[in-house]
Amino acid sequence: MPVIIEAGNEQIELCANRIGEYSITFNTINLEFAPSSMQISWKENKLNEIHRVLNQEIRSIEMIESTVHISCLKKDQLSGKVAVDYVIDGIGFNLERGYLAVCNGLDENIILTSNDFHQTIKCTSIK
Repeated sequence: MPVIIEAGNEQIELCANRIGEYSITFNTINLEFAPSSMQISWKENKLNEIHRVLNQEIRSIEMIESTVHISCLKKDQLSGKVAVDYVIDGIGFNLERGYLAVCNGLDENIILTSNDFHQTIKCTSIK
């Protein structure tokens, strides 16, 4: 299920499914519509920790990337070096008083309220 963030008049829709798959869309999901054949329901502000970052101005946005060691796929036969690629792992929002990120948790979205990342994570400012 996607995580939807309302920012001003925009709706940012973030969703991770597995490694290397991260979807970012804007204003495409109708929150008022759920086909009767689907047993889903939207939960507003479902997580307790989300309440401390609500209603804050977004100061900057960053792309969160993590390393993927793909030695079985890309090995330089001459040097024996193992290739390391980065994949988009999430989107982070630096707020007035805090931080919010929606990251890839392999088969689900993970919500983070801290940007204290491991050294294999790279953050690039995009706004």
